[in-house]
Amino acid sequence: MRQRAKRQMAFAPFLLGFAVAALSLAALSQASVFEGREASVPWGEDGTRLVVGHEPGGPRLVVRQRVAPRLEIVAEASASELFDVQASVLIVRDLHPSSVVVRLATHRVSLLSSLFLGPVGLDFGRTWGSAAARWAGLWFAPHPQLTLGLGIEEKGGRIGPEIAFRWRPACAPHGWIAFRAGSGGPAVSIGVWR
Repeated sequence: MRQRAKRQMAFAPFLLGFAVAALSLAALSQASVFEGREASVPWGEDGTRLVVGHEPGGPRLVVRQRVAPRLEIVAEASASELFDVQASVLIVRDLHPSSVVVRLATHRVSLLSSLFLGPVGLDFGRTWGSAAARWAGLWFAPHPQLTLGLGIEEKGGRIGPEIAFRWRPACAPHGWIAFRAGSGGPAVSIGVWR
């Protein structure tokens, strides 16, 4: 009886590893609910992403193009900034499940970090220059079509909580609808990728 219990105990780490791997594969289609704050170059979908949204400052349009395994070009237009081009460079890729990206923009530099553990993820980062900010967010994907998130952000000397969700409709597997509310107000976006 004791030997059987020992064999079962020796088998437990294997089962735990298998369960984590299965959950990771089931949630690979998920991404952070905090759009633009995740180090998504290694985890995001190949190709182009288009995001149209409305934030407290007005409308926003973002086009993200992954041009190499470690490089993504981001073009953004909004009411506050007519046109902004950014380059996201993946600097840590081989320490799975974590990744680190440096985003270089015209008037700012951002450091983005993500920890991806299957249906759970953690994004945190900081921006220096114009629109300086710090943030941390925890997201959970209870279903492949739904992601929920809680976070905290410091911007302009104000610290506040954030809540967010992202839904991928079954009828549009390459699209999503996201909502985020924080101290700056609510933001909604619709995105597609190909």
